[in-house]
Amino acid sequence: MTGVSRGINLEKVWQANEKRLLSIVFDNVEQTMQLIENNTKYFTHLIRNQSYFDLQGNRSPDEYWAVCAVVDHLAADHYRDYKFKAHNHLKEHRLSRPYGEMSAEEWQKCIDFFTSFTFMEWSTKNKVNRDKAKYPSV
Repeated sequence: MTGVSRGINLEKVWQANEKRLLSIVFDNVEQTMQLIENNTKYFTHLIRNQSYFDLQGNRSPDEYWAVCAVVDHLAADHYRDYKFKAHNHLKEHRLSRPYGEMSAEEWQKCIDFFTSFTFMEWSTKNKVNRDKAKYPSV
C-alpha cells in the first residue's frame, strides 16, 4: 500500500484512543519479545509513525532496550524488503518508471547503485555463499 492512504487505519485507531499513545505489549514471559494483544498489526507502521506508540510505557530500562532492539530489527527487515523490491522493479522496468513514490533523481541514484561494480561484486559473492550453504534459508 502506498500513497495517501498509507497508515490511515493507524490514524483511525489513534483518534479512537483519544489521540493518546497506543500501547504495545510484548511477550516477556517466554522471552521471545513477540508482539501480543491489540495494536500489533499497526506496529510495523511504527518505523514511519513513532509518535503513535508508547514504547517506554511502564517498562524497565532493560525491557525498553529490548523493545528498541525489536524496532531496529523491524526497520532493518523493512529496509531490506524495500531494496529487494526496488531492485526487482529495476530488472522489470529499467528506466521506464521510478519505483513507488521515488523522484526521478532518487530512482537514478538507485539505478547507479544497482548497476555499480561494487553492487555487482557483492551480489556475485552473496550468490556463491548462498549456493554453498548447507541448509538454504527460507
